[in-house]
Amino acid sequence: MVYDGDKYVKVHGTVTSQVAPADVLALGQRFDAASFDNLSVPEPCPKGEMTDMPTNRLTVVRAGSKHTVKHYLGNMCAPKVLADLAAAVDKTAATQRWIRCGGGPQAYCNKP
Repeated sequence: MVYDGDKYVKVHGTVTSQVAPADVLALGQRFDAASFDNLSVPEPCPKGEMTDMPTNRLTVVRAGSKHTVKHYLGNMCAPKVLADLAAAVDKTAATQRWIRCGGGPQAYCNKP
């Protein structure tokens, strides 16, 4: 996996790591169940957007195909399943070690 931290995270820049094959398989099954290859986020969103929110970019590459969904978390039209998939990726990859500056719910870094 590849993590690329930009702003308001503990680790800036690109970090690579590995995940157990069984965990990758389970994550792939979640993406399949969500029909990830058919997901997108409508822009502009007629329901509106909140400002100052992070952006997730989820990409699945397999068997010669690649699908990426850029998900601005303030977009009120985004399918909820995208946030669920991003959370599953974060849990599987243990990304908190690169994102959080401390403990607790407000532990995100406050400096770019």
